Formats: sequence, structure tokens, C-alpha cells
Amino acid sequence: MKTMHRAMPQPYKVIVELDDKEVKSALYEFWTSKGPALMKETPGSWTKISALRDHLEKQEGNKLYWDMIWDWVEEGLKKVPLKIHRIIKISIDRFDEKLGAIISAEVDLIPSVKLGDYKNIKLQVPSFKPFPKEVEGQIILALNHSPLAVIQELQQQIGRGDTVKMSYTISRADDNTVLQACEKDMINLASGAYAPEFVDAVIGEYAPSTFTKVIHFPDNYKHEILRGVDVNLGAEIFAVIKKILPTEEEEAAREGLSLEQWRLKFQTDIENNKRESFEIKKRDFIRQEVEKNLLATSEISPIPDSMVENETKALMENLARAKGMTVSEYATGMKMTEESLFAELAYLAVRRLMVGLIVEAICEAEGITIDEKNTEAYLIKYAAERGDPLDKVKADVGEKDISFLVKSYLVDELLNNSVTLIQ
Repeated sequence: MKTMHRAMPQPYKVIVELDDKEVKSALYEFWTSKGPALMKETPGSWTKISALRDHLEKQEGNKLYWDMIWDWVEEGLKKVPLKIHRIIKISIDRFDEKLGAIISAEVDLIPSVKLGDYKNIKLQVPSFKPFPKEVEGQIILALNHSPLAVIQELQQQIGRGDTVKMSYTISRADDNTVLQACEKDMINLASGAYAPEFVDAVIGEYAPSTFTKVIHFPDNYKHEILRGVDVNLGAEIFAVIKKILPTEEEEAAREGLSLEQWRLKFQTDIENNKRESFEIKKRDFIRQEVEKNLLATSEISPIPDSMVENETKALMENLARAKGMTVSEYATGMKMTEESLFAELAYLAVRRLMVGLIVEAICEAEGITIDEKNTEAYLIKYAAERGDPLDKVKADVGEKDISFLVKSYLVDELLNNSVTLIQ
């Protein structure tokens, strides 16, 4: 058997040639193993191999016939120095016991990868230095929680950003049906939780006071029950609530610190928190940065459409399964069709394929292999991180993805040990 491949854009064409002896031998082997079963289906006497061949050629849809052809092609493809993703089409160009056989197969290839540098990568660690706004935010938070802070109930005119202590009732103007009521509640007019029409009706009133106003809600109001409706607002204002905060100097003195020491404490706390957070997420940071670098510097040959299609469909199924839905239900929930969801996810699928190809290439270059021991050890760790039973993790991930998951973990360990972090 001789196998050749033609260098051309995907799909590639692979040609399998068998000489006359190989054809006769294969037909004889096929006859002795499959002939009896075939004879039961088609009674008759088969005395010549050529007669069997002629019969099979006339019934190309016969499964036994194509079993033999596929066996030849798969055997031939093993001799080709190519990584084959799938066989697209098989054509029988010649099939003769005197001249031999020529069978061509169109195949999609797994893309080749020329890796960029992954052993001498230097990564800049994000700055842990706090921004001025971060420090000011923490200072305001500390002053608000200080025991020196005092709540005061003031008698004054109500402003737009005030918090008001009040009771109110909202009822329909046409039939006095009560829609909402509250008793001595703290209403933060700047919170965004209240209708602008309600806030505008309260602003400018005085504490203490009582008033009744008619509020009209527009036809396009977000709550259907109030669209185009006039309501009566009856309110009793008790006080404007103000929180009087201590000064920074007062709070620093309460803690026995100078103002400079007190402010520096917040800067140090924020910096330490950022550093601790980075240490927790360092592995993810390195993975993301190295992945970005390798995607930019590695050369990957074109990815076949069939691989992109399979990966996109798998991604759709995984997203739907995570929500306990079918793909159709998931697409509907996203206000999309299955076709538009496919188009939306195809780019992500290509990126996932590229990352997967790079991981496989690093494993091949570094001789990284997986076995039962490191697979089980990683899955136990992964299950603990997810907080799920091991059996559930295995079922959710699937056998094919388990292999890739473990390889990715081992590659991550390699990269973590080889990357230089620059402060």
C-alpha cells in the first residue's frame, strides 16, 4: 500500500494506492470473513473473487463494501505525516484486481502550530499603589462608621440629595384606591429608588409639615399600573436627617494617631489588600497574559470550518446545559435564534480552538503526558475548588474535556514556573 498527500489549502487530498496483489488479498480476506454473511442476504455461488468485486461495485451502498474501503483508507492515512481531524469524502478512482486500486480521500487537518516564546516571558505585575480616589473612598467610609458620627433631625427645607423622615400614602385620584403607604420611613431622595415625580413633589417642602399633592405619571412610565394615572400623595414630613461626620483630625486623634499616620494607614491597607488579591489570582493573571502573548506570537495554520462548527455547537450545548435548558430554549432566553447565537459564539470558539492547539503543542514540545494518577489528582483539586462532588465534575466536563483540562493544568504549572514577574 502506498499513500500520498497533495499539499493544498484545506481540505487536503490523500491518495491511497493498492497494487493488484493487495487488492486480491484484501478481497479474499473480505470474502472469507464477510462472504458467508453476505451469502445469507444474497443467495448464490461465489466462485471467483472478481465476481464478488463486481457484485459489491454494483451495490456501493452496501455497508460491507464500504467497511472494506474505509479500512483501506484508514490504514493508508496512518502512513501520512499529517494530523487528520476528519475524513470528508472518499472517492474510488480505480478498483481492479489486475491494475490495483486508487482511492482518494478529502480530509480536514488539525492545524499546525509554530509556538512563540513561552519560556522567557517577562510580565509586568500590576501596580499595588492605591489611587487617590480609593484612599478618599476608604476615609469617607471610616468617618461614616466612626462612633463620633452623629445623626441629627433638622427642621429645614428639603433639598434634592436629602434623606427625609416621613410618612406618606399614594392613592388613585379617581377612586382613592391605596397603591402604596409607609409610616415614618427614612427616604433617601438621591437613591434612585423613588419615582422622579415623587421626589420632585417632596423637594422644596419644609420639615416639619404636611401636604397633599396630585402627581401625574406619564403614559410611558415603567410600571404599567401607573401609566397615565393621576394619584394623590398625602405626606407628613417629620425631619431632614443629616449625619454629621467627625473631621479627619478628630478621628485620627480618637485612634491616637497623627493625621499623617491616619491617612497613611488607609494607603497601606489598600496596597496590602491589592497585593493579597494578586497572590490569590496570580495563576489566572499569568495564564491570561501568557495566553495573550502566545496567541499574538504563535503561527497557527487555518482552522477547518468543521472544527469551528463542532466547537461552536459544543459551546452552545455547554452554555445551555449549565442553565438546565436545551440550546433552543437557551437561545430564546437570550432573545436570539440558534443561528444568531451560533454566529455570536463562533469567534469565541475559534479562540478556544487556538488556545487548545497551543496547549497541545506545548505538551508535545515538553513531553507532557497525562495518566490516571495526575488526572485523578487534578480532578480532585478542581472539584474541591468548585465545591462539587468528583462524580458530578466528571459528568459535567466529559471524557474528552477532562483530558484537555488536565493538560491545561499541567501547562499552567510549567508556565507559572518559567515566567519572570517584574515589579
